[in-house]
Amino acid sequence: MKADLFKNLQPPRHVLEIEKIMTIYYFEFSKDYRYTGEKHDFWELVYVDKGELEVAADEEWFKLREGDIIFHKPNEFHNLWANGVCAPNALIISFVCRSPVMSFFENKIMRLATGERELLAKVLKEAKDAFQPNLGRLYRDETRLSDPRIGAEQMMYIYLSEFLIRLIRDETTEVNQQ
Repeated sequence: MKADLFKNLQPPRHVLEIEKIMTIYYFEFSKDYRYTGEKHDFWELVYVDKGELEVAADEEWFKLREGDIIFHKPNEFHNLWANGVCAPNALIISFVCRSPVMSFFENKIMRLATGERELLAKVLKEAKDAFQPNLGRLYRDETRLSDPRIGAEQMMYIYLSEFLIRLIRDETTEVNQQ
């Protein structure tokens, strides 16, 4: 009888699934930092935690201030540089996500609210509890800690997923309620 209760249960519907977090970096750049750029087949977000950064995405360039985030879609050439005046800090996370809802983030620059900033801080903390202190390329086994905090890697994925879903909800809920 109990088996009958569960036979019609459906798995949860995931609107967004992060397949792999490729890199996590927290950089304290010099005021004269310049990165020549790159292009890859996965997503990358750049969050300015302190100061200002100039970024380019394909042919366009933008000035990001503290609290701003930009999303670089797969195969978009992007680079960044400091403005020569203040030394910025930035969190950069690259990840594989093929969910159709990710189109929301194409060509997107946003200002984060406190709750979203806290979620990014949680992603970073969990990464530090699972990987070597300098973080970086998380897809390499040698970056994993031999004795990570239990569930840290899984929590990293959960917090990043929650972060992305909240950004979508925050913007689409306002539009739908007007």
